[in-house]
Amino acid sequence: MTSSENSPATQLASVSWNDDGLPVSKQFDDIYFSTASGLEESRYVFIDGNQLTERWQQLIPGSGFNIGETGFGSGLNFLAAWQLWENLETTESCQLHFCSVEKYPLSPADLKQALALWPQLSKYSDALINAYPPQPLSGIHQLVFNQGKVLLTLYFGEAAEGFSQFAAIDKAGEKVRSLINAFKCANGTRAPYINAWFLDGFAPAKNPEMWSHELFEKIKMLSGKNTSIATFTVAGTVRKGLQNVGFECKKIKGFGRKREMLIGHLPANQTFPVSDITSQDEALEKKPSLLTTQLSTKQRRRSQNENSWHLISTPDNKNIEHCIVIGGGLAGCHTAFALAQKNIAVTIIEKEPSLATQASGNRQGVVYAKLSPFQDPLSTFNLNAQIYADHFYQTHNFYRNCGDQCGVLHLAVNDRQQQLYSEFAKRFQGNKAFVQWLTREQCQDVSGLKSHYNALYLPTSGWINPVKLCRQLSQHPLITVKYYQDITTLEHNGSWHVSNASGQHICQADAVVIANAFYAQQFHQSQHLPLKHIRGQVSHIDTDLMPTQVKSVICGDGYIAPAHDNHYTFGATFGLNDDDQRLRHSDHTENLNKLKVLSPDLDGIDAQVKPDTLSGKVGFRCTTPDYFPIVGPVARFEDMTQSFALLRKKAKAVIDEPGAYHQNLFCNLAYGSRGLCYAPLSAQLLASLISGDFLPIERQLYRYLHPARFLIRDLMRNKV
Repeated sequence: MTSSENSPATQLASVSWNDDGLPVSKQFDDIYFSTASGLEESRYVFIDGNQLTERWQQLIPGSGFNIGETGFGSGLNFLAAWQLWENLETTESCQLHFCSVEKYPLSPADLKQALALWPQLSKYSDALINAYPPQPLSGIHQLVFNQGKVLLTLYFGEAAEGFSQFAAIDKAGEKVRSLINAFKCANGTRAPYINAWFLDGFAPAKNPEMWSHELFEKIKMLSGKNTSIATFTVAGTVRKGLQNVGFECKKIKGFGRKREMLIGHLPANQTFPVSDITSQDEALEKKPSLLTTQLSTKQRRRSQNENSWHLISTPDNKNIEHCIVIGGGLAGCHTAFALAQKNIAVTIIEKEPSLATQASGNRQGVVYAKLSPFQDPLSTFNLNAQIYADHFYQTHNFYRNCGDQCGVLHLAVNDRQQQLYSEFAKRFQGNKAFVQWLTREQCQDVSGLKSHYNALYLPTSGWINPVKLCRQLSQHPLITVKYYQDITTLEHNGSWHVSNASGQHICQADAVVIANAFYAQQFHQSQHLPLKHIRGQVSHIDTDLMPTQVKSVICGDGYIAPAHDNHYTFGATFGLNDDDQRLRHSDHTENLNKLKVLSPDLDGIDAQVKPDTLSGKVGFRCTTPDYFPIVGPVARFEDMTQSFALLRKKAKAVIDEPGAYHQNLFCNLAYGSRGLCYAPLSAQLLASLISGDFLPIERQLYRYLHPARFLIRDLMRNKV
C-alpha cells in the first residue's frame, strides 16, 4: 500500500494560450485544434472520414455504436459526435459509447476555457465540464449523459495501456491474448469492439511515443468486422503502423489547407492477429485448450497471478433481451435501471409487498465511502464509486427528488485520520468543487454545528431516501415489478426459470441477476459465496429535541443527516452475528453516545433524550471478508475447482484456461453500509458485462469485485 505521494498520478497538460485565444500544448509545442476552424476540421476528418452520418442513419433501433479515440484533448471530437448523434432521428433508441485516452488531461479550468471557444456546443460542453473527473485521477472514468444514451469512457494515462484496459486482455503472450479476446472477454456475454476510430492527438513528429506498434496492436485488438479509421495525418509511421496490423488505408483530400488525410477499414478476415486463426468463427470452433499456447519463461513470470479465471469459457453472442433481477433493494433496483438504460427489459422479483424494505429501507442514507490517499484497490474503488454516485444522483435529479445534495463532512476524529484526510484533500487541492479540507470553524459554517475536529468536505455529496429512490428507479418503462414472490429455485433450460418454495413457476428470462443480499445463499448456484450479515440499528429524533439545526451530513464514528419529515436520522450500530430484529434501547443509547461526540453542541444530548422515546429501524447489511462488493458471473463451483486444482499445489501456477460459469447467471451483492455509494457504479459494471459493453473500471480492479475471486483465493490457500 502506497500513499499518493509515492504512486504515479496523471500529469496535467501544460497549456499556454496564443494570440487567438487557442490552447497550445507546452509538452508537445502543438495546437489542440485548427486555428481556422477546429470544429469544422473535427467534423470533416473524423465524422465524415468515418462516414458516421450515413452509418448512423442505418442503425437498427436499440443497437449501439462504439467510437475509439486517441487523444481526448479538449473533448471537441466527442462533443461534435454527440451533437450529430442527438440530432439524428435514427439514433433515438440507440446508445453511443465514446472511448478515449489522454496521457496529459486538461485541468477543469483549462477545459472550460478551451470549450468556451465553441458557444454553439455549450449544451454539450456544459454537461461535460460538470461531469469531468477530478484531477489528478489516472485510470478509467465513465461519464453518463442523455439518460444513458451517450457514454464517455475516459482513460487518463498511456494510450496503449488504456486500450488494454478497454479490451480486458491480459499481459501474457501475444497468441494467448488474441485467443482470449476471440473466445470471450471479461465482459460477460460477448466482447465489445470499436466501430470507428478517431486517430487524433498531436502530430507524430512531435509525439512519436504514442504512435507505437503496441498502440496499433491494441487498436487492432479492439476492432471488428469493417471497423473504420480516420486521421488527420498521413505520416508513414501511422499509415504503415495501421497496415502492418491489417488495416487497408488510403489517402484523401485533407481539411482546408492540408493536402491529405488518411482513412481506412479493417477487412472481415483480419479481425484477429493470429496466424492460424483468421476469423472469430474459426476461433470459436477451437477448444479452450488453445489458451495453453506456449509462453516463454519470461512471459510466464510476467503473467503470474493474471490467470484467465475471470473470463467466460463459452461465448454466447445472443443478445440478452430480458433479465430477471431477484431483490428489490438498492442493488436490485440500480441493476434494473442500468440494464433498462441499455434497452434490456427487466422483471424485478421482490418477496415483500414493496421495494426497499430490508437493509435499504432507512429513512435516510448517506452517499458515503471511506476515502483515503492510498491507491490500493479498495481505496481506488471507493473513490471511483463516490465520484460516480454523486454524478449519477445529480444528473438524474435523484438528489433533488429523493434527498438533498447538502454536502458531507468526514470528521478527522483522530491523528491518523487527520493525516490521511488532509493528504487526500491536498491531492485534489485544485478541485474544490469535489473536495475541501475545512478547519473546525469552517465546519461550523457548513453544518451549522460547532465541531471538535477538522474535516474532509465533499460539497457535491449528500443523503438519499432509499425507498423513494428505488421507487423512481423502478419506474423506467422497461422495468416491471412482481411483489410477494419469494424465489427459492433457479433452473436453466435454454432460458432461466425461477420458482417459489411451493414449486410454482414465477417467471423466465434470458438472464438472471441475484441481488437479494445474504439470501443469495439459498440458491445452490450461489451458496458458496462467503456472505455475512451485520445488524445495524439507526435512531430517529424529533427536530424539536435537537438544540440546533443540522445543515449538512456529519460523519465521524457515527453520523447524522439534516432533518427529513420532522426527524433527524443518526447512528448506526454494527452487530456481527446478531439476528435480533427488534429495536433495542441499548442500541439507541449507543447511537446517542456517538451523536454527542460529533459536536460540542450535542454534548448533553444523551442526558436530554431518553432512549425509550426514540424510534428507529433495524436492518441487516450484507458484506464480504474483503469489503468489496460481489459483481459479475456466478461460477460453477465444482467445475471451477477442477479446472484450477493446480493452484492448491502451486499458488502461482499459470493456468491459461477460462473460468467455468453458469450461462447468463450474475450477481450484485454485499455493499455493506455503503449501498448508496457503491450501487450506481456496481450496477453500471454489471449492465456492461451483461450487454457486452466496455467496462466502467479497469480490468485489474474488476477482478477484486469478481464473484470467483474467493474460490480462486481458497484454492491458492488449499482451503477447498
